[in-house]
Amino acid sequence: MMRTLKIAVALLVVVLLGVASEAAPMAIGDTGWQVDAYDAFDGKVWVTYKGTADGAVWIELDKEFDSESFDGGLLGDDIPLKFTLVDAEAADFAPDIIVTGEVVTNNTGRTWYDFHMTVAPELVGTGAVWFDPGYVFEGPIVVSEGDVVLSYNPFSEVSLVAGERPMKLDFEGGELASGQHFFPGYRGTDDNYVRIVTELEVGDSFVLKEWPTIPEPATFFLLGLGGMALVGLERRRVHC
Repeated sequence: MMRTLKIAVALLVVVLLGVASEAAPMAIGDTGWQVDAYDAFDGKVWVTYKGTADGAVWIELDKEFDSESFDGGLLGDDIPLKFTLVDAEAADFAPDIIVTGEVVTNNTGRTWYDFHMTVAPELVGTGAVWFDPGYVFEGPIVVSEGDVVLSYNPFSEVSLVAGERPMKLDFEGGELASGQHFFPGYRGTDDNYVRIVTELEVGDSFVLKEWPTIPEPATFFLLGLGGMALVGLERRRVHC
C-alpha cells in the first residue's frame, strides 16, 4: 500500500488526554512537524510515525473514545490533535499528512450511528488545510480469515463534504456498539487512506478532530416506522 515509502523506526507517541494540557508537543520524527493532544475530554490517542513518501508524512492513529457525555444526547465529545509546522527545512519534511490506517474504539456506553472527521487551521487566516478528494477511507471493508469474518468498517457510506477542498469526512449508514472497534484504512486498497493537504507557514497549526454522533429522536422514530412498514409488507406477502 505504501509504495516507495521510506521505512523508518516507528515513533510511538502516547498522550493521555486527561492530562493533555500538561503534555508537551511531540516531534514526528525529523519531519519538521509536531503533534499535540489538547483541549480534550476523556479518551486516549496513540500516534505512530511510519515514515515519509510521495510528499507526505505517513502516520497511523489509535483512538479510544471514553467520554459518556453527548451534547443534547446526540453529539459525542471529540478527540482533537493539533499538528504544528515547526521546521520546513527538516531532513524528512513533507507538506502533507497521510493517515494510512486508524483504530477507533467506542467506550462511551452508547451505540454510534455516525462518525465524523474535520480538519481546519487552528487560527483563521493562517494558511489552508483540506482532505485530498482523491484519497478517502473506504466502507464497508469485510475480510474473511478462515471461519472468521472481520468487519473493518461497519459504515456503508463514507463521503467528503463539499467542494474541491473538503474539510469534513462523514461515516454514515452503520452502527458501532460500545466496546467495539472499527478500522478505517486497514486491509484496503492503495488509495484507502486520508491525505491531508496543507498550505501553512512555519509556526502555523491545523487541528484534526474526530467525534461520534447518534440520530435525533425523530430519526429513530422514522427508522422505526420503516421497520414496521417492512414487517407489514412481509406479513402481506406471507398471506398472499
